[in-house]
Amino acid sequence: MTTVVSSTASSTATRRDRAGSVLSSIAFSTAVALSLAQYPPNGVRGVATPIVRASRFGIDESYAKKYEKDLLILCQVETAEGVDNVEGIAAVDGVDGIMVGPLDLSASVGCMHDPRNEKVKEMMRKIESTVLGMKRKEGGGPYLAGFAMPFDGPDQFRSRGYKLIRGVTDVGLFKNACVGDVSKFNMNTNKINGQYY
Repeated sequence: MTTVVSSTASSTATRRDRAGSVLSSIAFSTAVALSLAQYPPNGVRGVATPIVRASRFGIDESYAKKYEKDLLILCQVETAEGVDNVEGIAAVDGVDGIMVGPLDLSASVGCMHDPRNEKVKEMMRKIESTVLGMKRKEGGGPYLAGFAMPFDGPDQFRSRGYKLIRGVTDVGLFKNACVGDVSKFNMNTNKINGQYY
């Protein structure tokens, strides 16, 4: 399971990170989102274990006892605010990875669809150095995850310390299949007397 965190809310309640420090509002929002992915007593997720897909719709009766070992919590950092707070987000106990979204980062700093922009590269390097630094310092910590781009492929991501790298998406594969199908159909269409048959 993957939980994507939108870290914009704030609260006056107190929550602490792995080291026991009080969380910032954005890190607190991360902790709240994390609790939505976990069943009580560790979280507030609704207990519909007999009907969720992860339990194979109730066939796996041991799911509720073992789900935490299979749970993967990735927090997407896609805004300048998220970059500024990445250390606090990554410090929240239970965060397995920080997912970097280059296209959304570009949009958040006014250069939409330009992930090659220097501002975006600087933000990505800040995320990378912060998360990798925490991993070394804590002897653990979250992993880096990201979306490979045509100009910044999986090998480059791997060389910078990423452990989870997304390439093509299901939507991209579906679109390419549909476009290919339509192209084949159009190539096989016969035009007789100005009409397609």
